[in-house]
Amino acid sequence: MEDSSALVLLPQEQLTLAHAHETGELHRYRQLALSFLPTASHVSSLMTTLGEECERRLQTLSAAAERLELVDCLPKQSPNMPPRFAKTRQHFFVIDHAMGEQMFEQALEGARESRLFLEWLLETTPTPELYEPLRAFAMEKGTEYHILLESQEQWRLDADSGATRPELWTSSPLVSGLSRCSEK
Repeated sequence: MEDSSALVLLPQEQLTLAHAHETGELHRYRQLALSFLPTASHVSSLMTTLGEECERRLQTLSAAAERLELVDCLPKQSPNMPPRFAKTRQHFFVIDHAMGEQMFEQALEGARESRLFLEWLLETTPTPELYEPLRAFAMEKGTEYHILLESQEQWRLDADSGATRPELWTSSPLVSGLSRCSEK
């Protein structure tokens, strides 16, 4: 027998979950940006841009909370708090292509999980004021995943050729597409 009852979250629960999630994403991208900085500044710049998108989404959530008069549901803590670093990590900075590949795999997994979480959150929203932002966030996370996938492929090509070509990272149609997504 199929359960026809659907989970519906209150707007304040959705705001709290979405804000906590996006704050975690912001910290993850900041950490990735820092990790790639010494050896691949072009990848670091990409991760910084993805982190800036997280900041924009947090601002959108704050605006939605104001419209819904639920500002008190959002944490008072600033998203500028430093991330907590895992103590089990052997290296913080990417020191070779193999480690960079591993970081890309983790970034892709995180982006995929983030999109799935936002899609689930979207399914649980009865609130029109949150539906559109959450829908846009889920679409952006799909774009983010494809950008990371394309970047990982370029990382592999660079490893095979022994070269790094930063201009390919900034001229990507997906990267420019991310900017267009955030303007909408």
